[in-house]
Amino acid sequence: MRVAAAPLKAWHVVVGFAWGVRAVRTARSQLRRGGLSVSLPHPPAISVTGIRGVRLAARILRATCLERSLVLQRWHLAHGREVAVVIGVANEHDTTIAHAWLEGEERTEEWPYVELTRVPPR
Repeated sequence: MRVAAAPLKAWHVVVGFAWGVRAVRTARSQLRRGGLSVSLPHPPAISVTGIRGVRLAARILRATCLERSLVLQRWHLAHGREVAVVIGVANEHDTTIAHAWLEGEERTEEWPYVELTRVPPR
């Protein structure tokens, strides 16, 4: 029975990847127009294991932290988990830098970012 489960999971990763490519491109296009309000396509009705494909798509497309966070937020919302996107800023070597991440993601002790705003799930 375990043999049958492996191809199913692999298929979910492929479907998640395809959706991830579409979602990252959509987010990128809408963010270029300005504002944080993006309308992403509804994720496919597959198991949560498809998130591996979504993350791979974001990595291959070199999604920004904001694009990645918004896409993953949409994925999680479709799978019953409401998480906010957190946007923070830090000052390093007299340069202000910004970063976006999902609420609850692991951070190191030396995390330099101070929360600026949150984008609630929608």
